[in-house]
Amino acid sequence: MQIFYNVAIAFYAFFLELASFFNPKARLFTLGRRDILTQYARYFEQKRAPVWLHCASLGEFEQARPLIERIHREQPEQKILLTFFSPSGYEVRKDYELADWVLYLPLDRYETMQKLVQLVRPRLFVFVKYEFWANLIQALDKAQVPMICISAIFRKEQHFFKPYGKWARKKLQKIDYFFVQDKHSIDLLNQIQIKEASAVGDTRVDRVVEIAAQAKKFPIIESFCQNINQNTTSIWVLGSAWDSDIRLFAEAMEKADSQIKLIIAPHEITKTRIDFAVASFSNHKIGIYSELENKTTTTAFDVLIIDNIGMLASLYAVADAAFIGGAYEKGLHNTLEAAVYGIPMFFGNKNYKKFKEANELIAQGAALAIPQAQNLTPFLKSDAYPQLKIMGQKAANYVQAQKGATDKIISYCKTVGWL
Repeated sequence: MQIFYNVAIAFYAFFLELASFFNPKARLFTLGRRDILTQYARYFEQKRAPVWLHCASLGEFEQARPLIERIHREQPEQKILLTFFSPSGYEVRKDYELADWVLYLPLDRYETMQKLVQLVRPRLFVFVKYEFWANLIQALDKAQVPMICISAIFRKEQHFFKPYGKWARKKLQKIDYFFVQDKHSIDLLNQIQIKEASAVGDTRVDRVVEIAAQAKKFPIIESFCQNINQNTTSIWVLGSAWDSDIRLFAEAMEKADSQIKLIIAPHEITKTRIDFAVASFSNHKIGIYSELENKTTTTAFDVLIIDNIGMLASLYAVADAAFIGGAYEKGLHNTLEAAVYGIPMFFGNKNYKKFKEANELIAQGAALAIPQAQNLTPFLKSDAYPQLKIMGQKAANYVQAQKGATDKIISYCKTVGWL
């Protein structure tokens, strides 16, 4: 099986080289890995013993970030190496200030990984959620480097738990400890003779708690939310919204016949998306964020469209409820960003089931999957405000119960001498 795996990696590298002539992302992927061992050798000439965290892309980085920040705060002398597999993660976070080095992870060739581990000589290796590269695990195990996995979540459909997954299971069994998100993952690991695991939750919860504590305030948003009757008027945020989400919300809002203040943050900031949002709410007084910077007041508007990126996580702080986009399309966007503020969440009823927190928020009564506009309309009416508050409190309770994964990971690693 090892031979087949290595051949597959070689073919993967070959096709990426071909794709790099046509695909910008493949080009970044291949160019970033040219002479990769030379790059590492330049940084690791001396023994530095970093804590090495590996992320597939940006989502996993958000799970790694609380751990990096704790290590940096408590052990400022400890060096940190952060690696990415995907260009979409590396290109955005290559200047991350709390990591001493941010680099691409080379393709998982056997000789490359053996040389790489000898160059870096990490104190601890952290797999963030997944990406269990077989040759990397082999090299780390041979060098007796402790390996942990954080924020992992396992499903019975994965090859580790299939009859043909014996070779992959043996690699997984070399990892010293798993900090997983739920008990179901523990049960699955136990089935393949992995006992060194505990369910501590998702470090992303700790991250959103930190973000909420530092939520930014925006004068335009504060003005937009002023002078409302909190007993009859609800402020909604339509976050990471696709056209399908905007279309449904507009229909539901027209049927509600109530006082709603709506902030829309499209998932793509393009003229086409902004124009579609404006057209969908043509019966309302609409403000475009970038056009209001010189306005003294924005209270007259009842729909505000955000035409920049980076504000959404703070926008939820002013909301009474949120509709999270994406579930009618490729997949639901981040619900934890809204849940941390103790507000109820609504989203499409199609592509959300693979998101653990979305299912749990529904089970807790803090969220609801919406099949049609008519199912959302009752929650937009003025008499729904008390129900929204109850749902919001359940969201707050959920977040409070889930936080603390970072503390547990740090504590365990200190106890066994890995940190």
